[in-house]
Amino acid sequence: LPETEFLLLSNGRIFSNTLFVNKVKENIPNNIRIAIPIYANSAEIHDSITRATDSFEQAVIGIKKLLDRDIPVEIRIVVLKKNYNILEEIANFIKREFPKVTIVNIMALEMTGNAYKNREEVWVNFDKIKEPIYRTSKILIEAGIATNLYNFPLCNLDEKVYSISRKSITDYKVRYKPECIECKAKEKCGGFFNSTINVKEIKIEPIK
Repeated sequence: LPETEFLLLSNGRIFSNTLFVNKVKENIPNNIRIAIPIYANSAEIHDSITRATDSFEQAVIGIKKLLDRDIPVEIRIVVLKKNYNILEEIANFIKREFPKVTIVNIMALEMTGNAYKNREEVWVNFDKIKEPIYRTSKILIEAGIATNLYNFPLCNLDEKVYSISRKSITDYKVRYKPECIECKAKEKCGGFFNSTINVKEIKIEPIK
């Protein structure tokens, strides 16, 4: 299947090993992109989220080694309580440190597994991130980076970024609140994860 496209999810750390990344370059299939999260613009915050010492440094080096070998990388910014107020700094960091990157996806958290278990530490309500997401998207787009928003309901986004919002939640996981029936944009809205919709702080305003 030579035309098949691959998306490989990784924390990026192993690619900081030169011998390994060279082997990857020798054996990697065509049409692959490696998606790696950057949670912050500093080791202190990134490593506190991953709970792995040196994970920031390793991920940054890994991304650079991949890009230097012309292996496509998608950087993901997962929005959390610990980083929502530094999203613009993360965007500027990406723009400065990874000039070859062509795609950045900003993603809302799926409240399952350890995310739900540690929800008091990680969950930030959508109404707090509306403006930071708009400003962050603007920085990335102006830098010539294709930018997408995943897992956000439209009514919690600035209308200027509606065009880069994607219906990204798998069909069996997507849910809508009762008020969404009144929304004129429901068909274009990605809705909520089934694991996220009952978070108490979520408020929606149907688009009329």
